[in-house]
Amino acid sequence: LRLGVSYGQDKRTYQIREYADVEDDVFTLSADYNSSLFQLHGAWTSLDRKPGDSAGGDGTPRYLLGISTDITERKRHILSGIATFTPTAKLAISLNGARIENEFAESVTGLLEQSFDTFGVDLTYAANDKVNLMAGYVYEDYFFDMAAAYIPRGLQPPYDPANLWGNQTDDKVDTFR
Repeated sequence: LRLGVSYGQDKRTYQIREYADVEDDVFTLSADYNSSLFQLHGAWTSLDRKPGDSAGGDGTPRYLLGISTDITERKRHILSGIATFTPTAKLAISLNGARIENEFAESVTGLLEQSFDTFGVDLTYAANDKVNLMAGYVYEDYFFDMAAAYIPRGLQPPYDPANLWGNQTDDKVDTFR
């Protein structure tokens, strides 16, 4: 049995982004167990991203895509696990799964929430020293919740709540291998 705990902090500074710096706090718990019949691995990770001070000027980002890429406030949780059963020297059955959730700060436009779920099973058979046969299946579910708005041009465009809209997408994928 092996248990693990880790904490890390990543600080980055930018010169062409909306914010001058971004700080990520990452905390992970993990566990592994091995025996002659099965192996288990599980992990949980939490990321807390906080943008720092404004880069200055009038508050307008100098690189507009910087708002939606790596500087946004975010909370991410990742839960993953794999279990491999080896009932014989020639047969292995693996079950795996993961869930990733991202929560973003409320905004008029941009990504508000996203999640990814995957579940899979693999079967491996070692026919001999030179031939291995493998089959597997993976189910994936992707969810995105976005906010958008139509904002007319002008110095002081009128605020109209009817111009706010959102988009929720839920994609499901089956993969056979």
